[in-house]
Amino acid sequence: MKKKKKNKILILGKSKKFISAIKRYFYYKNIDIIPWRNIKLQSYKKNKYDYIFVCGFNFRIYNIEFNLFCKKNIYEPYDLIKLLAKTNTKVIYFNTQRMKKKFTFSRYNYAKQKLAYLINKNFKNSFIQNTDLIMVKNKVSVNSGFFSNYIFSLFAKFNLIKTVEIQKLIANIYYNKKIKNVKNFKNIKGHFLYLPRTQFIDRLIRLIFG
Repeated sequence: MKKKKKNKILILGKSKKFISAIKRYFYYKNIDIIPWRNIKLQSYKKNKYDYIFVCGFNFRIYNIEFNLFCKKNIYEPYDLIKLLAKTNTKVIYFNTQRMKKKFTFSRYNYAKQKLAYLINKNFKNSFIQNTDLIMVKNKVSVNSGFFSNYIFSLFAKFNLIKTVEIQKLIANIYYNKKIKNVKNFKNIKGHFLYLPRTQFIDRLIRLIFG
């Protein structure tokens, strides 16, 4: 019987729900976890990985200057992935829902879609997992305050928004053996993104305007 390979895995982001589910389904020799806010390129030059899971975001910097927001949520993570990926590394990126529009007024949407575009374009073994609202044991998992969690819980309860259980999400990726990038993945444009805003306002803009 062929032994299953034990992989070297990197998780970029420190979400407990993702870490737990990935550990459950993927065989690994070791797992390294790099918090999104602690990316330092010079610290990781010697490591190369079989899998890189990208599931982070810095929700605390919506109100900073836009170029710095992009640096922290798009370009620093992307540069780190380039540094730590081998030719055959499987890069799995957890995106928000795939947008039909080619533009957005939301900083969050812009950063998520832009990083998805760069990963898909430059890594042949990449897989962009577009996700609905994530649930953990039938409870909404939103990185936000009580009010936002309450609103999204109501949306989920009355089926006003699509949801997916985290365990099912990771299981589907594990059993999908064809990890490949998407043809004709479109880049995205942003409008009025230079205007600082709170996370709540950005989420409201995303729900109304996209």
